[in-house]
Amino acid sequence: MHGITVKEAATNVVATKQVDSAIPCVIGTAPVHMGTERGTGKPVIAYSYEEAVEKLGYSDDWKSYTLCEAMYVLFRVFGVSPVVFINVLDVKKHKEKVAAGTLDLTDPEKPLVKDSGILLDTLKLGEYAAGKDYTVRHDENGYAAITPIGVTIDASVKVEYEKLVPNKVTAQDIVGGYDAETGESTGVELVDDVYHICGVIPATLIAPGYSHEDTVSDVLAAKAKEFDTVFSAVAACDVGVNEKKYSAIVEATKARANTYVVPCWPCAPLDASHVVHRSVIFAGMCASTDADYGNIPYASPSNRPLPLDGLCTEEGEEITLNYKQANAVESAGVYTAVRLDVWKAWGTYTSAVNASADPKDIFIAIRRMVNWHKNTFVVNYFSKVDNPSNTRLIESLVDNENKRIDGLKNIGAVAGGRIQFLDADNPIGNIMAGKLKFRQKLGFWPPAREIENVIEIDAELVKKALGGV
Repeated sequence: MHGITVKEAATNVVATKQVDSAIPCVIGTAPVHMGTERGTGKPVIAYSYEEAVEKLGYSDDWKSYTLCEAMYVLFRVFGVSPVVFINVLDVKKHKEKVAAGTLDLTDPEKPLVKDSGILLDTLKLGEYAAGKDYTVRHDENGYAAITPIGVTIDASVKVEYEKLVPNKVTAQDIVGGYDAETGESTGVELVDDVYHICGVIPATLIAPGYSHEDTVSDVLAAKAKEFDTVFSAVAACDVGVNEKKYSAIVEATKARANTYVVPCWPCAPLDASHVVHRSVIFAGMCASTDADYGNIPYASPSNRPLPLDGLCTEEGEEITLNYKQANAVESAGVYTAVRLDVWKAWGTYTSAVNASADPKDIFIAIRRMVNWHKNTFVVNYFSKVDNPSNTRLIESLVDNENKRIDGLKNIGAVAGGRIQFLDADNPIGNIMAGKLKFRQKLGFWPPAREIENVIEIDAELVKKALGGV
């Protein structure tokens, strides 16, 4: 068009904060038939809700399309970015053929095929030719909207198409694996590829709608401990998604003991038709907390106001939880919520609290801080690999790392720390074999879980107030 135009964009209710220290990686199903990224063989990164919708599509049917829950909640409720998505809904595998679809001609100029998951490139309208007699797109409801081109679509036309069937996705699809024949990875196994494809390191692994299944949570835990050989994350796994009794959750989590796993319970209502899994809330709380602390994960994502009110099961049944009950759940290593002055996130422990007393194993904040430090160290000094192992390399690494730790100490992120290159750790045989070992000590702050005040009545103060009677 010759001239000038002005367009309006939808109001962005929540200002997005970029948080690199707490990037969620979400594994699940997306309505990829409405997006540009239709494959299952690679992770997809998005820095905004709009970008995520463009790439992966969006549907309000969160039970069928689990990535949409994380997409909406992380970007639009918590306002954090980026988010990495791994879709497992395979357009070649998780589909079915519809041989006799129904054409809605309520508006003859805008016929609709009112079905979800339609793969538009498979849609056939009798003898009408796509591109010549009509065009087709997905409307805001996900239906196939047809626009006739100089023809009138007959109401009796035979409608055929293929559609996605999300409920064909199983826990094994989420787990995924590596196919030696095709050389492709799928599901959780794709976490190994995130850094190389997306250029970021995921810090929280979640699979809402699936992580309550043991096969999925076990694989998430193993991948969180070590992915791509050198990185670590935390796996937030939902437990007892339709359990209403807090005592049952406490009992069920006694056998869990993994520093890389944070069990999450229960869900929370977003509105009358949407429920949010606690694992998604955990991912959002970690990112929003880090954003308030300089993009460094040294603060616990606990006792912080939640943008979601209430507790419920996955099916939406209301759950009540008082302070005493919430403490019992939290003490068992489960991330939960409680209403004090307002609704607060409540949980400082990983599931390792059931078997360990080591601060680096049991506290979420310290575990995340250790992970972040390990991952950062790898990225910062990877460029030194294969350089000459001379004094310049050793001194440079030691000096740079000690300056970095001093900087963290100055802002209160750590109590202190030091890295050393000791002769005892580096015999000449190891050096000649190209192996250098450094030794580092760090002081990470534990969360102030218990604050006690001892009150005593002082009779002398009363006596003085009465004039010394």
